[in-house]
Amino acid sequence: MTIYLTYVQPFMEMLSVEIDRGCKWSDYIWADEFGPWETQKLTDVMKRETAKRLGVTLGTYDYRHVAVFIGRDHVGKAFAKGT
Repeated sequence: MTIYLTYVQPFMEMLSVEIDRGCKWSDYIWADEFGPWETQKLTDVMKRETAKRLGVTLGTYDYRHVAVFIGRDHVGKAFAKGT
């Protein structure tokens, strides 16, 4: 994700502006020419891609739980507790 945010996303946005297509500059990772994706669209894409690539279906709700677990395991117990 870090490499994506550092190199791929800015490059994609630059190309999008140069050819006058796509979503132009955006503060959102998941956006198109209509703005940020709705939760249902993101969930549908996540479910489809995780099923295909990981062999398990994960939506946005599932991802939040996985992200918190990974954060607490690798960052520390206070991760995602708001403290």
